[in-house]
Amino acid sequence: MIQVSSADSVAQRVALNNAVNVQKAFGHDNVEIEIVAYGPELSMLTPKSDQSS
Repeated sequence: MIQVSSADSVAQRVALNNAVNVQKAFGHDNVEIEIVAYGPELSMLTPKSDQSS
């Protein structure tokens, strides 16, 4: 589980990169990743987010 609560795009990218790194390290089919976002971080879940690309 990865928790993010910052609207900062760098912090958002770090959280997403951490998820990718876990998948690479253990194998995509061997892990289940959950990203918990709350507060200002919810903006990363919208299509207009810097992270949507």
